[in-house]
Amino acid sequence: MALFSPDQSSLAAGTAPAVSVVVPCFNQARFLPEALGSLQAQTFANWEAIIVDDASTEPLALPDDDRFRLVRHPINRGLAAARNTGIAAAQGEFVLPLDADDRLAPEYLAATLDAMQRDAGNDLVFTDIQLFGLRRDIWRKTVQSLRYLLFEQWIPGAGTLMRRGVWERAGGYCEAAELRWGNEDWDFWLSACGQPLQIRHLPRPLYHYRIQGNSMFTRLGYHDSETRVFIYNRHRVL
Repeated sequence: MALFSPDQSSLAAGTAPAVSVVVPCFNQARFLPEALGSLQAQTFANWEAIIVDDASTEPLALPDDDRFRLVRHPINRGLAAARNTGIAAAQGEFVLPLDADDRLAPEYLAATLDAMQRDAGNDLVFTDIQLFGLRRDIWRKTVQSLRYLLFEQWIPGAGTLMRRGVWERAGGYCEAAELRWGNEDWDFWLSACGQPLQIRHLPRPLYHYRIQGNSMFTRLGYHDSETRVFIYNRHRVL
């Protein structure tokens, strides 16, 4: 039996949500409605979403839904800072980073929350990733050792449900300029694994990751080595 009922009603007044979805957004207003619409289509309804406008130069429109909150940065601070701002404002025990140009399958929250709760020791849950846009294949990552994390980022960034305490123990995402090109997720997981983590993988493509010509995934290719040198120096003890 699922510990989280898929047909659970939305938040009652004065109650905290089970999960807080953090959606950083910088000049992605054209994609944001699809991301937020995928939240409203979830079979599990006890969530809140904090949309962090990272000083966009275009207006953002949110659905008429009390579960959405908008926080604005007066200046652009980058993805890591936007996630930190959103998680700091979160009320849920569980946190999910969702990129503004991505989307969730309708059963994402129900499935990952159920997996998280089936074993009280679970800290993270991630699923397979369905690519869309310029690519249509599926990324299938499995749980590896934390030692292997020194060589490859096998824990997804956006799309991994975590306990809020994991973010707190890691000291948040590193906001250094060197990680503005990307790999801030890899750095974050290296910070988080200073304490043992129990991780669960669901072999279902429930997180949908958009590939576009000017995506961070594409831009990182030109600066990947620079970010790796920075991460190595930051985590030299590991």
